[in-house]
Amino acid sequence: RVVAFKFYNMYGCVHGFACRRSRVVKNKDRDVIQQAFVYHREGLWDARNVNNHERKREHKPTSRCGCMAKIQVHVD
Repeated sequence: RVVAFKFYNMYGCVHGFACRRSRVVKNKDRDVIQQAFVYHREGLWDARNVNNHERKREHKPTSRCGCMAKIQVHVD
């Protein structure tokens, strides 16, 4: 996992983007068996949280763009 993250991070640096860790799948012994690394702006925020007007603090501007770029690693 560490090597894969470093690889995708270097790939992102060359192509002008950053990456972050996402989605972890664990087995019944709680060992990580799968991990996804995604473009740092991947996905969209949940509309329930964005449109919540009862929130005390103001919302920060969203940085998500909906891009689906990712690499998924299976650990043996």
